[in-house]
Amino acid sequence: MTVLSGFSFPGSPRSGSLPARRAWSAARLIGFRANRRIFSGIAIALMAGVLAGCSSTDKGPPKPCPAVTVEPTLAYKTEFAGSGRDLSDIAYEARIEMPLGPLCWYSRDQDKDYIRTAFKVQINVARGPKFSGDKASLRYFVGVTGPGGVPLPDGKKFFDVDVDFSKGQVRNITVDEIDPIKIFPKPNENGDFYRIYVGLDLTKDQLDYNKRNPRQ
Repeated sequence: MTVLSGFSFPGSPRSGSLPARRAWSAARLIGFRANRRIFSGIAIALMAGVLAGCSSTDKGPPKPCPAVTVEPTLAYKTEFAGSGRDLSDIAYEARIEMPLGPLCWYSRDQDKDYIRTAFKVQINVARGPKFSGDKASLRYFVGVTGPGGVPLPDGKKFFDVDVDFSKGQVRNITVDEIDPIKIFPKPNENGDFYRIYVGLDLTKDQLDYNKRNPRQ
């Protein structure tokens, strides 16, 4: 499958592979963990206030957190069954929400200052007319860029998601808690110099479909 990898935002396709799900490091970025929670119906609405705003271990005014954004063309996935492309051929549709309650902390470890960021990724999935099986399988990514929008070395990770439909649900939701992302800024840098991007992993055809059918 052709996937979107690297940091060709906003979403130009390139080939790539899936790193192992584990703590990982780069020249100026270390630590990455996702804890999964699955919810049905509207229960997820209760989680919107769990994480909110920014924080810091430093005294004084809060320092800025890295912005966490979802690229609009990578926020949706329409999976068709077979070669058909009519609405009646849709197996499922997925939508990734803006991350819930990004938080960050300015800390120090072994004489190195770093910014730790945590947030929740919510993905909503709805069955289509041609859905089959008991789960919808998809993949999303989290990536980090530094000053000037330059990608950090190895600063992108993919996560596989299976959304359960074994009980005949029409819709279901999965939530991953991303904690921690550790960014080691250079002197005189802060969270404003960094950006964290979240999006669904799409084929070129799926990306083109999104561009032809923009959504709010």
